Amino acid sequence: MPIRYYYLLLLLSLAASAQKNVFDPDFKRSAIKPSASFIVDGKIPEASGLVFWNDQLWTHNDGGHPATLFALDPNTASVVKEYKLPGIRNRDFEELTQDSTYFYLGDIGNNLGDTDTLHIYRIDKKSLIDSSKPNIEKLTFVWPETTNDGIKQKINFNCEAMVIINDLIYLFTKEHKTRCETKIFSIPKRPGKYTAKYIRTLKTKILVTGAYYSNDPNTLTLLGYSLTLRPFLLVFSNFKDTDFFSGDAKKIKIKSRFRQTEGIASDGNDFFVISEYWNFWFVHSRGRLFKLKMD
Repeated sequence: MPIRYYYLLLLLSLAASAQKNVFDPDFKRSAIKPSASFIVDGKIPEASGLVFWNDQLWTHNDGGHPATLFALDPNTASVVKEYKLPGIRNRDFEELTQDSTYFYLGDIGNNLGDTDTLHIYRIDKKSLIDSSKPNIEKLTFVWPETTNDGIKQKINFNCEAMVIINDLIYLFTKEHKTRCETKIFSIPKRPGKYTAKYIRTLKTKILVTGAYYSNDPNTLTLLGYSLTLRPFLLVFSNFKDTDFFSGDAKKIKIKSRFRQTEGIASDGNDFFVISEYWNFWFVHSRGRLFKLKMD
């Protein structure tokens, strides 16, 4: 998300207020210093989603840039290869997730709340790397009415994080409120047209911009940053099925100031977090790839 939208939304906020079924976890707090940091290749000034596949990191630019996936060297953050995505437009690409066969590219950003219908593109991995015309299918969805202050409202949420678990895509909204929170929704991962199903609201005190899920062990990690651009991880573990908040909860501060962190991935050992370039008056920050060694 461009920094101009960040400050606009910080001033204006979204009109939605907290709804029922809100969880406010008692986080165990800690901090972590990146074990390595690399400047992201200049072809990706607004890196957003991030996944690890085929020994490479995969990412894309935010809205307004060409529809392209980039394969990165995880040890240098340099571009190994670019893969163009013909036939689709990057309105506001915000997240990338995957299963064993497909990438799922989320055109789900909605900074000003003026887009009614959102899209997730399912990209066949094999056809992407073997052909100049990858097989791309589309999932389309709208947000449902939600109850806010006892009133049902149709709100076009901003969303920058999603994960796949079994046959569902779980979506985590990014909400600019006094204390910040995320609403959790789900849709099937098959191509089609859907209304997202509301699940729960989580008090985060950060703006959620990325997500990563592992089933070995059962762990959900949310990435985001505070209103002062301090990056954090929210780690939920030891939960049953997809009841994400029935186990342990940790809030980990990443020791790197003024970072607009946008994507998170893991190779099974280390975590990787990517941030985009931004500047505001005399403060500026280049896009970086951080490597984190988690306990």
